[in-house]
Amino acid sequence: MRTVLAAGAALAVTATAGAAPKDPVVTVGPPVVRLVPGTSAPVTVAVDFGTCMDETLIEVEAAEGHGYDYVSSGERIDGRATASFAFDGIETRGRWTVAVSGSVCGTSAPVRREAAASFEIKRDTRITGFGVRARGTGAEVAGRLTRLDPWANRYVPYGGARVQIESRPDGTKPWTVRDTAVTARNGGFAVRVPGAADGAWRAVFPGTRHHADATGGADRVAAR
Repeated sequence: MRTVLAAGAALAVTATAGAAPKDPVVTVGPPVVRLVPGTSAPVTVAVDFGTCMDETLIEVEAAEGHGYDYVSSGERIDGRATASFAFDGIETRGRWTVAVSGSVCGTSAPVRREAAASFEIKRDTRITGFGVRARGTGAEVAGRLTRLDPWANRYVPYGGARVQIESRPDGTKPWTVRDTAVTARNGGFAVRVPGAADGAWRAVFPGTRHHADATGGADRVAAR
């Protein structure tokens, strides 16, 4: 069952010369929507129908079918339409698809394109308390990973997640993955990394289907 989201959608239209009907060209941004506490995250869908349209409909729907919203022009437009949607922390995470439709001016010929574009909705994550220090012939790295809890509207520990430990000797060379740590129930991670410790260090959570990526650092260790 589709549920209409309180997405606060808005529609804007711009003029363009009429043309023969064609497949609508759809763009959406940003490609990844990052949900954070206390604010809504916008998504903009722009459609070029290529010809005058008597009425248009822009729909967004969660791939798993647990979220839906739409914007209808309700009036004639001259080819292009832009719809804005706003999502908050309780929205369905994962992939959303965009469908567009309408009827051509004067002929009422239907135009529709399913899955015309897509975007991802993910909850924010953060790495805090990151630090590194030389330890014997290597380095000791520690930090804490948290994630947005939409119901509490705050960050909570993110346990059981994999965090990459990366370093580089100076600011010009690429980062190298030195080790991987798994976070504890309290979100904390700590690992001893053998080898050269001097240079910059950081922790990277690559993200998942439902949670956004995060980077903590970069902390530096001076050569000894």
